[in-house]
Amino acid sequence: EYNKDNVSTIILTSHYMEDIVSLCKRVIIMDKGKIFYDGSLEKLSSSVGNDKIVTLHFKEQISSEMEATLSPQFEKISSTTLKARISKQEAPTIVYTLLQSFPIDDINLEEVPIEEVIREIFQKK
Repeated sequence: EYNKDNVSTIILTSHYMEDIVSLCKRVIIMDKGKIFYDGSLEKLSSSVGNDKIVTLHFKEQISSEMEATLSPQFEKISSTTLKARISKQEAPTIVYTLLQSFPIDDINLEEVPIEEVIREIFQKK
């Protein structure tokens, strides 16, 4: 709001990614005193890959057959929950197939957390 009212620039330095996501449209990432990235959070996320995090919540406990079918892509989080990282392009097909094949109570699709995106950028460096 202050930025809009006063047409000013605010510099926020933070390692707390939730602040960055909620407050910033543009980010600058520095590495060893040099600008490594300067742009939008959206472009930053898509520069690593176009993935989604899918979480499956089953109506009942996951059977060993279901787990075997969905492994190794899906990680077991609890007796009724599996989680995986899948490409955005494949997400509709995968979700449709899962809904047709398994007793799923709920599905969550989320963006890859910005912390993971930044970690991957520095690992590729």
